[in-house]
Amino acid sequence: MVDDKLVIDEAMYELLETSKLLTDEDLTYKADPWSESWVAGMKDDSVFGYFRPTWGLHYVLKPNT
Repeated sequence: MVDDKLVIDEAMYELLETSKLLTDEDLTYKADPWSESWVAGMKDDSVFGYFRPTWGLHYVLKPNT
């Protein structure tokens, strides 16, 4: 907040624009997080990447690949 007004970092707008582009171009996997198909995508080359926090590499991606 600056002068009682909400200030949104420009990087957030870029993130939202990228998310919209991925959705509009049908480039998302469309699997519910933690679902069987979501985890299955980690085992083959059907998914380009996963957005995870830093702990996601060791506790989510590595055990499921």
